[in-house]
Amino acid sequence: MNKLYAKGSLILLCVGGFLTTGCSRDSVAGVEDQLVGRWEWVETTLPSDSLKLTPAVVGHTSAVDFDRRGRARFYQDNSMTGAAQFSLRRRSRRKQLIVYHGYRAHQYYTIVGNRLYLRDTDSEGRGHMFARKRPTPSVAGYPAISYPTQ
Repeated sequence: MNKLYAKGSLILLCVGGFLTTGCSRDSVAGVEDQLVGRWEWVETTLPSDSLKLTPAVVGHTSAVDFDRRGRARFYQDNSMTGAAQFSLRRRSRRKQLIVYHGYRAHQYYTIVGNRLYLRDTDSEGRGHMFARKRPTPSVAGYPAISYPTQ
């Protein structure tokens, strides 16, 4: 169980826990607008292990919130654990990269419907899947829009 807890903690760090940097007034534009919003962690796959980590397995929920001003906020169990300024880079037609400023690791990202897939660029190459959190009109900063379901 300690090994499982350690993997869960590692995931939270990879997803962005304990990041603190300044915020940018630059906006995220174009196709990348689909990244904007709150994403809840669904699972993580570890290439070196057949185990899939989920919130039920590790005992914690995680989420990331990307805004139009280039800020990412990271949450564990609905409490903010960190924040970072980010920018997006296109490596090729198929590879798009999230660069977290003040943090050495980057992540490739793909969005398919209501799913965000992140792949760590480090040698371990963990894969993380997130589901879009549906915004509610009463939550400040979220437009009252609906997202298509899969």
